[in-house]
Amino acid sequence: MKKLCPICGKLHSLGETCKPYVRMTDKLTEQRRFRNSTAWKKKREEIKERDKYLCVYCLQVDRVITRDSLEVHHIVKISASEEGKLKDENLITLCRYHHEMAEKNMISKEELYSLVNKVEHGEGVPPWG
Repeated sequence: MKKLCPICGKLHSLGETCKPYVRMTDKLTEQRRFRNSTAWKKKREEIKERDKYLCVYCLQVDRVITRDSLEVHHIVKISASEEGKLKDENLITLCRYHHEMAEKNMISKEELYSLVNKVEHGEGVPPWG
């Protein structure tokens, strides 16, 4: 009996795993390990603190203050940039809604970098937190 691989789209015998599937699951395991690491948890908290625990997009673009459901977004995905996963300029605090939009490329990387640049130069968030 054979099954269709959701990754490569080919038929494989039951119990057989194709190389692209193994590589993908290894990468996902590595990403999970990173997201549970002390280094990531510390950096995530630093970025939220830098951004005054506000969604930067809501504040700078929509001109509203959102403090609920905050997440730290990697502008360049972890899988695409190993060296960028802990760099401040690659990270931004977003509410869940804007994080999902950014993940779907509905907010451009250029716009996100611009918002981070403003924050890093003291222009993007209020002095209070």
